[in-house]
Amino acid sequence: MQPAARPPSGHVFRVDRSRGPVWYAKYRLPDGRQIQRKVGPAWTERGRPPAGYFTKRGAEAWLRELLDRARRGTLPGMVRTGATFSDAAAEYLRYIEHDRGRKPSTVRGYRSAIEAHLLPAFGGTPVEAVTTEDIERWIATVAGSARTRKKGVWLARQPGR
Repeated sequence: MQPAARPPSGHVFRVDRSRGPVWYAKYRLPDGRQIQRKVGPAWTERGRPPAGYFTKRGAEAWLRELLDRARRGTLPGMVRTGATFSDAAAEYLRYIEHDRGRKPSTVRGYRSAIEAHLLPAFGGTPVEAVTTEDIERWIATVAGSARTRKKGVWLARQPGR
């Protein structure tokens, strides 16, 4: 028996960065996953913030809208697609080649890394089931340079976005 889903909840907080203050949101989805996401730069001056900047009230409104979408089940990443990691990787390669117009050599490099490293580890796994912990456990087993491991982690995170 599965535990009952809890309503999504969260809060916003400000972090002072070297380039200026930034608003973040930390929230929990009905399935129990906890997520922290950058909302955007904080507006600390008087008056209406320029486009792209958030006051505390604006960051809270952003979070409320996100939590409302989570309650309705329309938040991207919440819907179970049935797609495997292999399906997502193939779609990602199509996207970077056709939509993003990457050079053939770049696409070949991505395809090679995906086929050699990622598909053997995650190929048949449902894309929603691949967690950060899975990726971290996998990367610990990858031989090669730090660059190879970093590229592998980056590519592993792309298909499931």
